[in-house]
Amino acid sequence: MGEAEACFILAARSYADKTAADEHTILRSWAVKDFAPLVPQYVQILRPENKLHVRFAEHVVCEDEFKYALLANNCLFPGTSTLVTLLLHTSRG
Repeated sequence: MGEAEACFILAARSYADKTAADEHTILRSWAVKDFAPLVPQYVQILRPENKLHVRFAEHVVCEDEFKYALLANNCLFPGTSTLVTLLLHTSRG
């Protein structure tokens, strides 16, 4: 971990409770920060109110915010959400 160029921490999708999933993601991120403080972190969380707990990470992606931003861009550029959805669901390997 000390020699890594970056660390990606993704939220667990198997949890029924998004808050519990974010709690585990935040704890993992803190553990990485304590063990390798110089490694840049890219963290995915599910709830926007939990972003403040991982402010030290270089990039934080919130699933709910991303979803709403995609819908807002769809108003400006019709078909954007359809394009992104098709790109994500049809990519294989």
